[in-house]
Amino acid sequence: MRVSYLADPNLAFVCASVMEPGDFARARPHLVAMGAIAGLIDRTRVPVDALALDGGC
Repeated sequence: MRVSYLADPNLAFVCASVMEPGDFARARPHLVAMGAIAGLIDRTRVPVDALALDGGC
């Protein structure tokens, strides 16, 4: 499974639909970065909850 903000065009569409253009422009780089991190976490098969409890997030 590929987890990434860029992997789901519907998520970008929804964000662009509900955010003001300037807000979306400022948020997009952060959404892309968080999606990349989520993709790395997904490949390790480590539950995100376990990372949070361990202080890894």
